[in-house]
Amino acid sequence: MDRLVRLLVPLGDPAVTARLGAMMDTRDPHLLATLLRGLIDAGEERGSERIGGFLHSPNPRLRAVAVHGIMRCPFAEHHGEGMKVWRALLTGAENERLAALDNIADLDHLPAQDRGELLSLYHEVAAHLATHRDAAIRLRAFTRLSAFAKPFPDTFADALSIAQSSESPPLREAAAGCVHLVAPGRREPFVTRALDDGHMGVRKAVIAALQSVENDYVAQASRRIIENHGTPRSQQALLDSLMKLDLPNPLFESIALEKSRDACRLKSALERLDDSSTARHEALQLLKLTLGERLQATINLALRALEPLYDSGVVATIREGIASGDARHVANAIEALHSLDDRRVTPWLLDALGGDTIAHKTGTDHEFRTLGEVLDWCRARQDDWLRHCAGSVPAVPASGARDA
Repeated sequence: MDRLVRLLVPLGDPAVTARLGAMMDTRDPHLLATLLRGLIDAGEERGSERIGGFLHSPNPRLRAVAVHGIMRCPFAEHHGEGMKVWRALLTGAENERLAALDNIADLDHLPAQDRGELLSLYHEVAAHLATHRDAAIRLRAFTRLSAFAKPFPDTFADALSIAQSSESPPLREAAAGCVHLVAPGRREPFVTRALDDGHMGVRKAVIAALQSVENDYVAQASRRIIENHGTPRSQQALLDSLMKLDLPNPLFESIALEKSRDACRLKSALERLDDSSTARHEALQLLKLTLGERLQATINLALRALEPLYDSGVVATIREGIASGDARHVANAIEALHSLDDRRVTPWLLDALGGDTIAHKTGTDHEFRTLGEVLDWCRARQDDWLRHCAGSVPAVPASGARDA
């Protein structure tokens, strides 16, 4: 019922609002708090006597709702008492602190001095609840804390890191929605980790968080893709978010070009491993497998970025043909690539697929001459697993011979 009320109130239907108002006689304090908050937000509960009467309720959620109503309406005669109750909630027992999290948005309705005082208290509450031993409390805390727009003290980053390591997808998703609360200078690893998460909800949550605070989100997302932040999966999430926006085609062409070039580098790295006399080493085999996966995923990224530039069906057909692994379908896909009128991107893609070697003829330096160069390049990537695989390979002689 509580969830249903949350869905119905925003509809603004007078008949629905009247029906919900008639339910205010309920003896269920949880439902009553939800009803009262919803009606306040809808502008339907303006009686200062009724709202003020809940300030001393034994139920902390009702006290928090009363504070919410006083700050939103506002009622000058109850303001001082409302502030007193608000402070008491933030410094009270855990259930009181949790109730106070529902009033985060009300900070915007306060004078600067009051807001600063309460914000400090919220930071203390966040540090406590976000590291609570009870996972349900941590989940509720992160879910509510995402309403803040500005970064928290550095200690919050430690709590966020722990939550991102949780085996609970809902908790990781709630934590991802709070990455913007980490100072910009420390934020990137948390963003990359959330974007690399195997749960789609986590990836969506971090993108929503970034979009809410980054005025230059398009530029930042493009940079993360082009500079190869994280795995192809994380870059795919960012690219998909950009494709939902009305953006100019040159942006996607730039992404497709860089992904195609990167695919050629990955292909060259794989070829160098194939040539190595130590290719049978177990660590090198794992690195080779990982590079092969990254190559295929990077080609898919390049093709995905080309979809706004060409008929999406044609590009999808090319991608499916390549993914099939069947020699005949791959050959047909390469032939279809030739039909795309793009002299910047398609030569690199063809080279990565082994169809042509046009990119080799342009004087580029994407080829690797030694195994040592491959390992150094992998270790410098912003891809934790690839760095791990390269780091597990035994030391290569300093000479960097081709048969290292």
